[in-house]
Amino acid sequence: MIMNIANKKILILVFCCLTIVFVVSVFLYIHYYSLNNKTVQETSNKHYIKERPFHLEDSQVTIIKPLSELANECDHQNVNDTNKCNQYIVDVASLNNNILKCAEIEDIGLRDKCVFRVINNNHNKRTNAVRDCERIANKKTRERCLTSLAINLNKREICSNFADEPFEERECLDRTLALNMEVTIKNKKDNKNKIEEIINACTNNLTLEYYNLCLQYSFNSINYKCDELPDGEVKDYCETFKINRHPLITKHDCQKIPLPNYRYVCLQEIKLQKDRYNFDTDNDGVSDGKELFFNLNIFSPDTDGDGLSDGEELDKYHSNPKDKDTDGDGLSDKEELEKNTDIQNPDSDGDGILDSKDDNPLDILNDSDDDGLTDEEEYKWGTDPNNKDTDGDGISDYEEIENGTNPTGEGWRHDADNDGLIDADERFFGTDPLNPDTDGDGYKDGDEVINGYNPNGEGKLTI
Repeated sequence: MIMNIANKKILILVFCCLTIVFVVSVFLYIHYYSLNNKTVQETSNKHYIKERPFHLEDSQVTIIKPLSELANECDHQNVNDTNKCNQYIVDVASLNNNILKCAEIEDIGLRDKCVFRVINNNHNKRTNAVRDCERIANKKTRERCLTSLAINLNKREICSNFADEPFEERECLDRTLALNMEVTIKNKKDNKNKIEEIINACTNNLTLEYYNLCLQYSFNSINYKCDELPDGEVKDYCETFKINRHPLITKHDCQKIPLPNYRYVCLQEIKLQKDRYNFDTDNDGVSDGKELFFNLNIFSPDTDGDGLSDGEELDKYHSNPKDKDTDGDGLSDKEELEKNTDIQNPDSDGDGILDSKDDNPLDILNDSDDDGLTDEEEYKWGTDPNNKDTDGDGISDYEEIENGTNPTGEGWRHDADNDGLIDADERFFGTDPLNPDTDGDGYKDGDEVINGYNPNGEGKLTI
């Protein structure tokens, strides 16, 4: 009896000890969590760029520092944090999807990125998204924006903005077609009709990778078997894609691939124990995997035989490695480089005569240095009419003006008409970079923008 009482006392004592430990643990946890949360919040407020990553979905952020302050803070970040800091600025500027907010970013590259972000986020809501893309200073980024817009809206007519660059226009058209094939075939009643639509669309002389992409995007969106396809190249591609998708492919599997180039590369991967993107059979600077993707000849460094390697055409000149005359003007791509004419433009000087038939394809009226700007334009821009590269940085005056950079010195800050808006800003706001008062109302463009008025007409500045 005495032993039972003792055991009960021991059990009660143990239970009480455990209860106390539990209560103390809960108290310490709550205290620590509260303190830690407060510390994190304080740290975030003091060093929010470095310590607190910003996310667009973070709806709690209501007070945003001026972008000039953010930029100054970024200047004091170490090199490893610069990209994150710059990304933060773009996130903040595009938070409200207001392109005018992007204009507060002084760095032109970041501003272009911001404009691109806003357009991508709101391509269905922008009343004139094409004009929005034109606000981007850098030519390549501007063209990428237009192409992205054509794809997102599935409007191939947007590609007409590349009318003076036939290959760029063709790429835009083909990319828009290929990446929207799933939408195109959606309303077809059965697989037979869908397959016919795919074959008719994807085999219509699509350039470079868009033939492959068109087939892959299409067939991945429907239920089909390769055996259902008619004999021919499309069926061979179907079988090839099917085998290549297998994660544990063997030499025996490679031998079944019907397309010889794909079969060779598959066997080389097993032999060399390397991924196809890590070896280059013809040493042209383009890996075998990339050559297959772009439908190039893996055994020839110059697929179109124009004297330029496939690597140079893809990465340096952005010309067509499958066509020796990218712009169709009668001059091969190499001849264009030798004559200093534009590989992308069949009429480099815009005089209405194809480069191949023009005795002087770079002779723009009163263009003494043949840089694409008339002497009168050079005078207005402040560049040297007798020197196609006034600042000697290796980029012609015309190219610098096209890309929003400064043709008379380093960087991009240049105000040709001295109206208070640098040339890149003039493109952004749609004003005339050579006219200090675009709308002729007696006020300089820069003064109107700074005070929130429309430099292109009456009323407040809205974009």
